[in-house]
Amino acid sequence: MSGLAVCERNADGVWTLCPSADALSEEAGDAAALSAVVPAEATGRVVIDLRGAGALQTLGVVLLQRCVKTLEARGLEVRLKADADQGRILGALGGVVPEPLVADRSRGLDRVLRGLLSLHEAAIESAWLLRNTLKHSLIQTLRPRGRDDGRMLSQITQIGFDAIPLVALISSMLGLILALQSAPILRMWGQELRVADLVGLSMCKEIGPLLTAVLVAGRSGSALAAEIGTMKLNDELDAMTVMGVDPVGVLVAPRMRAMLLALPLVTLMGDVLGMMGGFFIGTTVLDIAPQQYINQTLEQVPINDVFGGLVKAALFGIVIVTVSAWQGFAASGGASGVGRSTTRSVVYSILWIIVVDAIYTAVDTSLAL
Repeated sequence: MSGLAVCERNADGVWTLCPSADALSEEAGDAAALSAVVPAEATGRVVIDLRGAGALQTLGVVLLQRCVKTLEARGLEVRLKADADQGRILGALGGVVPEPLVADRSRGLDRVLRGLLSLHEAAIESAWLLRNTLKHSLIQTLRPRGRDDGRMLSQITQIGFDAIPLVALISSMLGLILALQSAPILRMWGQELRVADLVGLSMCKEIGPLLTAVLVAGRSGSALAAEIGTMKLNDELDAMTVMGVDPVGVLVAPRMRAMLLALPLVTLMGDVLGMMGGFFIGTTVLDIAPQQYINQTLEQVPINDVFGGLVKAALFGIVIVTVSAWQGFAASGGASGVGRSTTRSVVYSILWIIVVDAIYTAVDTSLAL
């Protein structure tokens, strides 16, 4: 065992036991021999450094448990030093194994560089997924043979039809709120009729697409991430790949096609209901004639703004499907990992929806100036 493990004492008087991968393997593993590497005169703390032992197996964890018990019986304080992957294995299987010491945590510039590298890898993965999804979506649209229209129609129902009650309620309430909030200020200047402008433009250009996209991201985006994440953990994605089936073409592309159809339509419905909420306040609270309110809305809300809001909704749909699928394919760590991926899919989708909205608005404004 002496060739498979090394024990040294540092300047602070702490003994460090460094087992190799073979020392924790099934063939050579021996807990008693491993603990005997620590000299009999050792006192105080002993640190078992596992970073040179590679990936831990179940038997290795059992050997560590026995070694720790033996050393503690000698009156020694035992601590472990492990990398991130080993720490997760110990946390899942360790039982009585002591909590690993925090080792090799990135700090300062190294931590920043690691974060940038992770961001770069995530950008590459997302770009690849987006390209592959759009390619499959275009192929399925142009080639009716072999595509699964039933799956797409089912997704249209889930994304669009099932979201109608929630979107209708919130959009109409927002129209009411916008009209009520702006009415006192506009009445001070004798411009109550401008409530129609404010509500119509706000709903069509910004609030309608943004609100609908956030609601759909919470409903359908999270469902997509959870479904793909569960299939990955159950090895269903690997089975599909072995059978020659591309999971992106089967699971993601139909949702992309459904999202590009359903989200703009639901957004348009939300725009109309929001304007109806403003219409209700304008005609009942502000005493504006119904025909006058309608004419003002039609004059001040050009079709280009309505169309621009629908284009924005389609872009939001692409963001939702891409981010949710990316998080689903990246899921790991059992049921809790699926939960984390589902949560991240919603958070990241909303974040990128806001970013895309800002970019689109900046470009649209610069072209209009």
